[in-house]
Amino acid sequence: MPRSRKRTRGRRFSRRDSSLESSSSSSTSSSNSSSWERRRKKSRRTRAASPTVSQNVILASVIPEFDPLVDDIEMWINVVEANARAFGWSDRVLQYQALQKLRNTAKTWYDSLQKNKTGWTTWKWKDWRNTLVDTFQIKRNMYSLLKDLVQTKPSDGQSLYEFYFQQRGKIDRMRLTFSEQDIISIIVGSIGDKNISTAAEAGNFRYSDDLASFLHGKNYSEPEQKPTHKQNNYQNKYIPRTYNNMDKKFENSSNLSTVNNSSVITCFRCGEVGHKKTNCNHKDNVKCNFCTRLGHLELACRLKPKTKIEKDNDVKLIIEPNPKDKFCKEVELNGYKQQAFIDMGSSCSLITSSLACELNLASFKLDPPVLLTGFKVNSCSRVTQAVNVNLKVDNTNLNITLYIFDELSGSPILIGRNFTEDKRIMYSRIGNNLTFSTINNEHTHLIELTAVNTDSVRNKSILDKILAKYPHVVSDNLQTLGQTSCVELEIELTSSKPVCYQPYRMSESEKLVIRKIIDDLLKNGIIQESNSPYASPVLLVDKSSGEKRMCIDYRSLNKITVKEKYPMPIVEDLLDKLRGCKYYTSLDLKSGYYQIKVKENSIAKTAFITPDGHYEFKRMPFGLCNGPSVFQRLMNTVLGKLRFDRVICYMDDLLIATDSINENIIRLEEVLKVLQDNGLTINLTKCHFFSKEHKLSRIRSFRGRHSSR
Repeated sequence: MPRSRKRTRGRRFSRRDSSLESSSSSSTSSSNSSSWERRRKKSRRTRAASPTVSQNVILASVIPEFDPLVDDIEMWINVVEANARAFGWSDRVLQYQALQKLRNTAKTWYDSLQKNKTGWTTWKWKDWRNTLVDTFQIKRNMYSLLKDLVQTKPSDGQSLYEFYFQQRGKIDRMRLTFSEQDIISIIVGSIGDKNISTAAEAGNFRYSDDLASFLHGKNYSEPEQKPTHKQNNYQNKYIPRTYNNMDKKFENSSNLSTVNNSSVITCFRCGEVGHKKTNCNHKDNVKCNFCTRLGHLELACRLKPKTKIEKDNDVKLIIEPNPKDKFCKEVELNGYKQQAFIDMGSSCSLITSSLACELNLASFKLDPPVLLTGFKVNSCSRVTQAVNVNLKVDNTNLNITLYIFDELSGSPILIGRNFTEDKRIMYSRIGNNLTFSTINNEHTHLIELTAVNTDSVRNKSILDKILAKYPHVVSDNLQTLGQTSCVELEIELTSSKPVCYQPYRMSESEKLVIRKIIDDLLKNGIIQESNSPYASPVLLVDKSSGEKRMCIDYRSLNKITVKEKYPMPIVEDLLDKLRGCKYYTSLDLKSGYYQIKVKENSIAKTAFITPDGHYEFKRMPFGLCNGPSVFQRLMNTVLGKLRFDRVICYMDDLLIATDSINENIIRLEEVLKVLQDNGLTINLTKCHFFSKEHKLSRIRSFRGRHSSR
């Protein structure tokens, strides 16, 4: 029994020991697994917290570069630390991201520090910050900063959006507390444009960012400088006078002082011009031989009376009459041919009393008499008699009244504005040639060629004669714009649902531009007020000249428009016709689209809307998808067979290319004739006549513009 108990007890102890061992081993394994799990989670958190290479590249882009010549070190450090807090960077990541953004002088300093010192390897970001501030902090001159801010102006053509941020950066670098309204006032004032200032006041911007949005897309253009005329501009001009044996010094001084006595400085001591008495080199004790007083010479004596020659020298300026300003023409008075002077400045027409008696013209008494001014200085001429005659100038007949005057210089008849400005009369001035004709409408046309683009005076004379034959082919404004009946614009749609939009938002200055353009188009019958269900929005775009052009956003209308399949010319084929040609004439139609009518059933579809009204086009507008095809069809119809023989036409550009100038002249007359017969007009200021290839920049622009279409 005892042995069995001992064995049992031994077995119990062995079982207990084994259970203890197993429990200890299990606890050890569980603790190991839990510690391993903790390490694994920690490594995950570390990997999640530390950015990857791609993340470093992205995060590095949020820090701006630092150039000590341009940037302020404290502002740059504030930006760096703000990004570090936002992205949760560690101190080591912060150092890496910031130091790699050093540029120019700062980069050179950093490279030198790495080579010559070793203590930087243990620096924290706080140490780097203090070192950077001590090295690159510059003492600010607030006066210079304010002066630079106020005096900086945008350059010609510079984007005002860019200029805004340029000025805003200077304001921020001052580290002064400016309100939003102060910032707006400073930037608008530095721009110096009245239109921008007015628009900014009207916009009543609350924040400077609103001003930035307003300036987006606007460019600065320098105002035109008014010519300043100095008082002594005429000193070097020749003034006719009579000379005698006077002292040469007096002669030279009088030449200068007679031009404008009030503006030339004359010395009271010596009488010479160009300096005052205080700067005179003569002694103070000089004596005048005329009045015997000290302090001045006889030449400068104010008591000495002027001689006749000195009085004559008071003439300010003598200008020779320009005979080119006169237009003398042969006219008919009641069937009698006479020479008459055409005076565009005279409000009435005159005839000499001797000619009136010679032609037996029946006169009548003026009650009350008419007073005429302009014949004598500060005097009036009284006219008591007048005649009514039938006046014929060129092919124009008109009954007018002629005042009878005793004597006229030049011609015995003077034709004034009571004839030239009659609503039934049209005249064209080409060079020195003045041509009159009768019109049926109430518009008075004036064509004045101040500068024609030709290569020689002879060519200009030839051109004057050609244009005189076709006075109706030239237009310089919308009032005299042509209107053809060859083709009309018709708009066919694939959907009956009207295209309707709200007007685009515009500033007050842009609204003023739109109103001015709309008034001009309404006045000249290009558009009319509309009740159409269609309404395409309006926007303004900048021209190359800096002016604004009104455009209609017809994109939605074009999507549902049936496209016209009229062939457009191949530019390469057109340019092949230039081979072997030596002389070129280029013609440009005046607002070519506006010379084509819109069909009655399509007018409502062209309707557009502005912030102030709803209108529709009576003439073909810009922006329609079928506009180029319709216009090309018009030009091909008008030119006919001419477009196959030395006349190149692409849209509104016409180019006459020939081997000789005589052939060019013949082709030009043919083209002008068909244009006038079909009611089309050209813009003379954009035309070039009889030019050689190496002098004609128009060909280069023709190639470049149409090759890109």
